[in-house]
Amino acid sequence: MRITLTEQDGASAVLAAIAEKVTSRKPLHAVLGKRAEIELRGHFELRNSEGNKRGWPSQQFWARIRTATAFASADETAARVVISDPAINQKIFGGTITPKESKYLALPAIAEAYGRSPRSVPIALVFRFFRGKNMGALIEADRTNISFGRKRKDGSRKMTAERSQTRGRVWYWLVRSVTQRKDDRALPPEEQMRAALLDAAKAYLDRL
Repeated sequence: MRITLTEQDGASAVLAAIAEKVTSRKPLHAVLGKRAEIELRGHFELRNSEGNKRGWPSQQFWARIRTATAFASADETAARVVISDPAINQKIFGGTITPKESKYLALPAIAEAYGRSPRSVPIALVFRFFRGKNMGALIEADRTNISFGRKRKDGSRKMTAERSQTRGRVWYWLVRSVTQRKDDRALPPEEQMRAALLDAAKAYLDRL
């Protein structure tokens, strides 16, 4: 995101007044860069508070992006704020994701699968092809749950075997690739950023 204060923002008079009082714009740009960092971090904190759209446990993605956001540098021409987590690019630009280490991407189908790989699931999963969806999946394998009753006087316990009621439940859908649309709210609106930077410029002029 590149933000430039213009006459339409009402910034020309403020910037002209600042120019009359300073010989270097680097300090002003440093102030603006720090304000931009604050605005971005606040936006990411808000996004993180919204939680997961499906109601699944949050992976704290936006909190991670907030932590990776920082004012980096300022010079006579501009200030720079850097988001050092490359995962933000998929949100800003969208694009197609393909598997890197296997033939398929495993898309979580239930909350228990969200944020974890199939290899880390603590139960056995088996492959099944669904013709109606023309898609493969990893489903919960048949299993038997063993429960034990109270301890008898002779030290033995009653053992009961019960078939799992969740057998066949889909944990992951398997796809060759997935194309995500860009998230229009990945970054705050430019109008909001311009207003915040103009406010910071006015405060800087007042201090001068």
